[in-house]
Amino acid sequence: MRNMLPLPQLLAELVRRPSVNPMGRTDIPADILYESRVTDFLEARLRDLGVAVRRQTVRPGRDNLVATYTPPHPAPFSVMFEAHQDTVPVDEMIVEPFGAKVEGGKLYGRGSCDVKAGGAVMLAAFARLVKEKPAGSAAVTLAYTVDEEHTFLGIQELMKSGVRADYAIVAEPTLLNIVNAHKGVVRWVLETQGRACHSSRPENGVNAIYRMARLVSAVEEYAAQVRALPADPVLGPRTISVGRITGGVSANTVPDVCRVDVDRRLIPGETAESGAAHLSEFLKGRGFDFPFTLTQLHAACPPLDPALSGELVSRLGATINSVVGKHTVHPVPFGTDASTVANAGVPVVVFGPGDIAQAHTKDEWIDLSQLEPAVPGNASLLLAEYQINHPAPADVNLLRIAAVRQDVGAVTPGILQRIGEDRHAVERPLVVDALRQRENRGRAPRRIERHGAERVPEDVAEKFGVAFAMDLIVPTLHEEARHGFF
Repeated sequence: MRNMLPLPQLLAELVRRPSVNPMGRTDIPADILYESRVTDFLEARLRDLGVAVRRQTVRPGRDNLVATYTPPHPAPFSVMFEAHQDTVPVDEMIVEPFGAKVEGGKLYGRGSCDVKAGGAVMLAAFARLVKEKPAGSAAVTLAYTVDEEHTFLGIQELMKSGVRADYAIVAEPTLLNIVNAHKGVVRWVLETQGRACHSSRPENGVNAIYRMARLVSAVEEYAAQVRALPADPVLGPRTISVGRITGGVSANTVPDVCRVDVDRRLIPGETAESGAAHLSEFLKGRGFDFPFTLTQLHAACPPLDPALSGELVSRLGATINSVVGKHTVHPVPFGTDASTVANAGVPVVVFGPGDIAQAHTKDEWIDLSQLEPAVPGNASLLLAEYQINHPAPADVNLLRIAAVRQDVGAVTPGILQRIGEDRHAVERPLVVDALRQRENRGRAPRRIERHGAERVPEDVAEKFGVAFAMDLIVPTLHEEARHGFF
């Protein structure tokens, strides 16, 4: 098994390999088009790890990559990591798009932030798991998908193929915070037809752009009405925007066709179909004297509802706090692959290094200091069963991390007390066994034995001190805790 590249070098290798999504355009140079160069590189790294790897063809030359790790013991739960391979185009960039230049602690290039940094972090966490094989760890699927930036074909194909897990993390730049909800998105093409003729005699033709101008003005009016509809309490209002207009062949020809791309953001309870019906009804009600069409060219990205992810948010949040000190849980207005995963019944959150404000920009960059902290954030979900399925996970995660690091200050008396309370019965043996081990060495008061497995004394931390409690707990954590995080 070859050693994985250091994270900054791994990210640089990904950025240097173009994976531009044409997003419907036909003018993108072939040598930077699509994801195949990134797919080949990732497949080679995964095969170096000795894990099962398969390609899933989504479109010719565009493959999802799916790797799986099955632990040598029965897996208590399963986790999926997912990151997309594609980037937006590179027009108007003021840095070398594929240079991966490092300056001032930042790595520059297309995809550095969105989302090759997140993909590199997931590979590093996965590689650590495969190499160390911690006892009690999860079964893990690592998926790299295509076409997230345009039509979401990759994640749709992945979930249609039956890939499932108990929990999932989707990589996007969140500044190491947790995104648990986002709006959905559907995109339509609004089209008008006309009749071409020479521009010197425009009265002989029908100008499709003039027709479209009237429609676009109506869509602008509709946008204000949509925004005024009842908003989602978490995600806010629905929105609609016209993003691109095309039509005509030359200045001296009356155009016979005009098209605009329309972007509609959906909130929970809405569907692509209901959104299209609402807009069509509005436009038809305006009484235009010409025909037009509204066409959805690909499947929509549904909204991400936070209903499934509460437990996952708590577990991951506790680990983030232990690594970087704090985090937030919040919604975002943009769409991600996570909603398709959630629609398949898998609890999922969005998490990763980088700031969405740098995504798609002319000088896209990632703060390299965010890479290393993101690895234990992802690896936290690969720990033993009780960390995911049992009560009081925040306290238990903090206790285990602090014990592994022998960080006495992080284990407060309150944490130890709460683990000893009746509602955390599953976790009591962890502390009870530790206390008994200490007592067997003749170094703890014999009164602890009288409590047995029934209840850990609530005053254990205050009576014997946090440092004493740490000394008891560290020997009971064994290798799985350390390998789960590091």
